[in-house]
Amino acid sequence: EGDLLRRDFSVNAIAFDLPSGALAAAPGALDDLSARRLAPPRLGVFLEDPLRVLRAARFLAQLPGFRVAPSALPEMKKAGRFLRKVSEERRLVELDKLLGAPTAGRTKGLRFLARLGVLQTLTQSSAPRMRRGISLVRRLESSDPRVARALLLLPQGPKRAEDFLREWKASREEQRL
Repeated sequence: EGDLLRRDFSVNAIAFDLPSGALAAAPGALDDLSARRLAPPRLGVFLEDPLRVLRAARFLAQLPGFRVAPSALPEMKKAGRFLRKVSEERRLVELDKLLGAPTAGRTKGLRFLARLGVLQTLTQSSAPRMRRGISLVRRLESSDPRVARALLLLPQGPKRAEDFLREWKASREEQRL
């Protein structure tokens, strides 16, 4: 039970007990799965690991029809302000998974992060520049996350984009792109 409550979302907090085969789930997990709702299994999970906010956006991008529980949004906004304290490598991996999603999902995930103010926090950019970047990414048919990231950063100008990529420890090849 304790392990299930440490998961990112209640829909991830479902397991089978072996060898009995009994179903174990965090409270509300099966209802959340049925409703296609991303909700935390308990309060505080986003503040414990702010990367879970990026993960929520990725799940929105990869799981059609899912939405975030409105009750989770205040904690997610608060946790999003601490994302820059998460290691660059972890942020980049999660962002790549989001940017590699199909176009409609990728756009949905990015817009979700922009509404929370997370994209602006991560890139230290203004909301209008982020909206312009999302608009460029929306037109991208490729699922290459490096190209999507370059388009997302394009409205910030080459110097800021280069600084961002260096800070996130992107490859030299991507920085040249």
